Amino acid sequence: MIKALRGAVDSPPGWLCVLLAEAGVALTIVPRLRWVDIYEDQAVVSGTAIQVAAGLVPYRDFDSSIAPGSLFLYAGFFKLVGGTVVHERLLTAAAMLIGVFFVWWIGNRLLSPWWAAGIALMWGVWLPVFQEYSPYHFWSVAMLLAMAAALLSARAARRPTVAFVIAGL
Repeated sequence: MIKALRGAVDSPPGWLCVLLAEAGVALTIVPRLRWVDIYEDQAVVSGTAIQVAAGLVPYRDFDSSIAPGSLFLYAGFFKLVGGTVVHERLLTAAAMLIGVFFVWWIGNRLLSPWWAAGIALMWGVWLPVFQEYSPYHFWSVAMLLAMAAALLSARAARRPTVAFVIAGL
């Protein structure tokens, strides 16, 4: 009986491990979604993304210190669901959760699914503390992790060229 339970704990399905890590990080994000305070970086991202959603073009119609890719991403999301601080924080939370998934995926190539989930949880649980200060930077980290995952998968792929192209995007 104990051996059967130990076997069930030692070899869980990978999706369960990553789901638990994602849920743990999401629990730390949820309380911060409706905070009344808005920080300077959130205001800059939201304000410039709302300008882009209204049809203005960065660097032509207004100056911006934020990369256009981030502005167009947030502007598109604002066009879909509305331009509020909560929506901006939801999109930033999505970047955090995508990053947690890729940390788990990279860790799962080296460790067991449980250890990879633990590392992803420890990496992701501190991210919401910085959510308000630099919301658009989380997408950069998520993209770097996705690139690393694509490069790792190229090592064992039958067609590594596809993985290298994805990593380059």
